[in-house]
Amino acid sequence: GTTNFFDQIATIGDNYNFDSNQSFFSKSVGKFLESMSRRIKGGMTFYWGQYGTPMPHKTKVTLVLGNPIIPVPGTMGMEVTNERSGSKAKRTCRKIEDPTSEQIEELMNRYIDALERLFDQYKAQAGYENDILKVT
Repeated sequence: GTTNFFDQIATIGDNYNFDSNQSFFSKSVGKFLESMSRRIKGGMTFYWGQYGTPMPHKTKVTLVLGNPIIPVPGTMGMEVTNERSGSKAKRTCRKIEDPTSEQIEELMNRYIDALERLFDQYKAQAGYENDILKVT
């Protein structure tokens, strides 16, 4: 008996901790890095913080936690016992041995929707009212 659930956790403001070559280098250097990335089949992004070091810029970062996503209707509140510790927990998700693409897509969409709502709910309070969460 394993208890499964998906928590929404959003950090607001952490994208200001570091600068990257995407916004700093000239177009010609950017094109070179892009061609190298394609050649090695991997990303070549460089990040730096204060004074060009790995130390992050001083920014306000806020961590917000949302309610767990219940992936499978009808399983909320089912109690399970951890076989090793004997502790009891509420079951919010059951394991699907061979989920369909539709089941995976539906759960991912629910998670992204909940994460976007959580971000929008707290971004102004965190001091980043004009930020937009972009999930790619």
